[in-house]
Amino acid sequence: MPHHTPLNVIGAMFLLIFALLTAFWPLRSVTLFTLLAPFADYEWLGWDFRLYWGLMLGARAFWDRLYGPKRSGLISGKAMLCWFVLCVAATCVLYVNSSDLTPEDVFEALSILGYFVIGCLYLFAVIQFVTTEQQVKPVLYCLASAALAVSLYAVWESIVSSAARAVATLGNPNYLATNLALASTSLLLLAGRQRNWSRLAFFACAVVALLGTIVTFSRAGVASALTGWMLVYVTRIGRIEYRKVALIVALVALIAGAGAGGYLFEYRQEATFAGYSKHEDLADATQAAEDLSRLEAALYAVQLIGEHPILGLGLGTFAARNYHANGFYVTTHNTWLQLLAGTGAVGTILLGALVWSMAHGLRKAGRILYLPVAGCFLVSSLFGDYLQSIDVIVILSVMYVFSWHQSGADFVSARKAVEG
Repeated sequence: MPHHTPLNVIGAMFLLIFALLTAFWPLRSVTLFTLLAPFADYEWLGWDFRLYWGLMLGARAFWDRLYGPKRSGLISGKAMLCWFVLCVAATCVLYVNSSDLTPEDVFEALSILGYFVIGCLYLFAVIQFVTTEQQVKPVLYCLASAALAVSLYAVWESIVSSAARAVATLGNPNYLATNLALASTSLLLLAGRQRNWSRLAFFACAVVALLGTIVTFSRAGVASALTGWMLVYVTRIGRIEYRKVALIVALVALIAGAGAGGYLFEYRQEATFAGYSKHEDLADATQAAEDLSRLEAALYAVQLIGEHPILGLGLGTFAARNYHANGFYVTTHNTWLQLLAGTGAVGTILLGALVWSMAHGLRKAGRILYLPVAGCFLVSSLFGDYLQSIDVIVILSVMYVFSWHQSGADFVSARKAVEG
């Protein structure tokens, strides 16, 4: 999380560029933000440029919605009100329940809440300013370019670096795996809806992103990528083939189990410890301790949810509370537990209302098209907490807008993509 503000000449220059771009060319600002979203390594800058930039995009989107040309949006006013109430409630709950936390813990929780807010502001901005099929295309190209760059970096890092697992620009192998799994699924989906060279380019980027997912050695990342690719296959004709979906569920469970075994006993040990028996034993013990701490964290999260079911104990405070109670500074590693433990039933219902409104806004073809992306994220969310992941929200947002505009003349329909 950022610990500095851009109170210097370079920081002020960046902010001025972002401000001018967002004020006068908001569509270009959204497009460039899409390209730079997964580049979260800001140590050289001292602050995360995405926070201030995203805040500007959100302010510009609300201004355009209130005072700009009157046009219907993809998100209803009631849904946006639910989001606003959620943010206010989460802030109040965090303030009320922060007395037993250290200042560092409170700052960390505020940072997580801030990242969630900024991610949602980008969602509103991309929906507000990307309004035609033609405007979607450069955003998709930036999404593909970003995924390609991050994937190649991850592959290069796994080859030349002595680190056990690739982290690339996101600083964490699990977050990187989720980002690339979502990107790989999205790009494969886009490849089936393009003509000529674009189809080959998107498919190549999807394969490279899948390779990048693999070199993170994340079991959840690989399982979610496989789920996404298989869902692309079963929805390729524009409708859901339920028999194939049932087969996919069985295959994913089987592959995930086999992959977990291979991950623990063979592939990961060979890649990171060169086959030395002592190091292999250490890898087994380390991995077992990590998995046990995650299980204990999940059980403790369930306990806290039972004790504070209505409003929770504050978004982003779980790791600190788990440390004080059990001695492990471990998060829930589950987005749903993170949401329930942090915001309770109230926050979960409010966020659910926003998601339901967006899903209801898509036409049937758009909902089926978005299914692989949603399925990929659902698998990842069971093994990580991603409410604060701006790069993940960016992919989900861009693919939502694409799914809305998918029936336009610039894209190949699902059935024609198969027949052609």
